[in-house]
Amino acid sequence: MSVQEVDVGEICPRTIVSNLGGVKDLDELQGSLGVFLCNVKASKMRGVVSQGRLLCCSASDVRVELLVPPSGSVPGDRITFLNYPGEPDRELSSKQKIWELLQPDMQVDTKGVANYKGCGFEVKGKGLCRAPSLTNCTIR
Repeated sequence: MSVQEVDVGEICPRTIVSNLGGVKDLDELQGSLGVFLCNVKASKMRGVVSQGRLLCCSASDVRVELLVPPSGSVPGDRITFLNYPGEPDRELSSKQKIWELLQPDMQVDTKGVANYKGCGFEVKGKGLCRAPSLTNCTIR
């Protein structure tokens, strides 16, 4: 997955517009860490320029959870994929619709681990990114 840069970030170090659906209490997210795509092209959404994508998982439109980086993670930690070495593109072209191509292969497995084609989202030396309670669901 060398085409995307996935990082751990503090919610919200930059402006990111996201439809969190089932996440109800946004105050609880302040100061939390999340998993972000950081090299997507900034785009205007709902009248605000969004500078990335916050990754979450969902079992339905009602049950949505943010992906959680492993304990000990800090903002800026890079998430890697053992089977997909390489450097990410500096900025993804919005015309190529790369997210739409990759997203169907992103899932949370039976153990709650975030995966791309079966390869866990990993912060080297710290562990795997997970869903807090959902399993067998999609990442969006």
